[in-house]
Amino acid sequence: MRRRLLLLLACAPATLSAQPNPGTYPTIETAPPAGFGDAPPGPDGRPSGEAGWYAQAHGVSEAEAQRRMRLQHEVVGEIGRIGPRLEAEQRGNYADIWIEHMPEWRVVVGFVRDPEATLRRYTSNPLFVARQVRHSLVELRAGQEEAFAQLRRLGIPAEGGTYVSDNQVRITAAVDAEEVAALLASGRLRLPPFVRVTGADALDPAEPVAQEARRFVRILPQARHRTGAETAELNVGTIVLRDGCFRLDRAGQDDPFAFFGAETGVRLDDSGALILYQRGAGGYGGDPARVGERMVLGGGAGREITDADAAAAVRAACGPGRVVFVGNPRSYSAFRRRHSAWRVDAIAQRQRVPREEAWRRLTACWAREDEFADRVRRGTAGPDPVPPQPCEDPPPPPPPPRR
Repeated sequence: MRRRLLLLLACAPATLSAQPNPGTYPTIETAPPAGFGDAPPGPDGRPSGEAGWYAQAHGVSEAEAQRRMRLQHEVVGEIGRIGPRLEAEQRGNYADIWIEHMPEWRVVVGFVRDPEATLRRYTSNPLFVARQVRHSLVELRAGQEEAFAQLRRLGIPAEGGTYVSDNQVRITAAVDAEEVAALLASGRLRLPPFVRVTGADALDPAEPVAQEARRFVRILPQARHRTGAETAELNVGTIVLRDGCFRLDRAGQDDPFAFFGAETGVRLDDSGALILYQRGAGGYGGDPARVGERMVLGGGAGREITDADAAAAVRAACGPGRVVFVGNPRSYSAFRRRHSAWRVDAIAQRQRVPREEAWRRLTACWAREDEFADRVRRGTAGPDPVPPQPCEDPPPPPPPPRR
């Protein structure tokens, strides 16, 4: 069981190279319509309910999952009653309550000393079992706070929390693992043995702008630190290139300069199109997006970059204007295909058509949606544009004309 994440996210400027010669770089405003593929994705294999999800996650039958869910419902009130008492009366001894699912379902209560005797002073419920651990919740929290404080002093964003079932604190720092190891070896980062701070794998490739793409790109502004946890909202937008500078193209508004996450890379695909992709331990990945097509942007996309040095570097290369964060963009067409199996199944069922026909109707609707969004973005949709019907359940084709 993991306690609530503590987040510390920042966008520090990367070292940027720029060649401020106006008119010497290309402009890319649009990309050809994205293809979705002729064949639909496989049938949606997701469970239909909470018990199904539990059964799949823990390798038990749905009947057993339902039994365990009933047990959890029965004990949740008792956990709520004794937890605060233990935390107040057993400071330095109590290490939290968590539910253990394997090898059998039970409620575990951790203590540093006399676990069984201490637990039975608070409950006789046989579903509650005691476990001896090394570190109390007070100690874990103090170690966690001290680790985050040290990382803040070093200017390193991080996220993580206490993992009570393992009796330790785990924190992920937004820098390479090698940098974390160097900080620990030098003593600049001093941690108790129950606190683990890990870094990220080195980005591959190390250079964010590929050699063949450098003639396109005047500057690639991006965060120095790795991207941490993001909000779950779906941000869709279009990144364009104007005279070598990336911008977030928005309908009827000034288009701000784009500031990317640390993982973003730029290269050419096999067709020669300029693409944005995510660098990682395995190299190219992340559903590459062609500059000029609709993209899924990162959580918090659109917020203004307030770091003076980062914004100044962009303006020195590209001219005056706002600079906003866009995360690590991904192809919206690939995203829709990846998460569309349930839509295809629903359309096929509701409209009583084969899955292949459901897929054809859905992708045709997506194409209309993309075409409309592009016209709105470019200001060619007219004064009162009417959007196409939503694509969740496209209407059936019209009946044939009467003869």
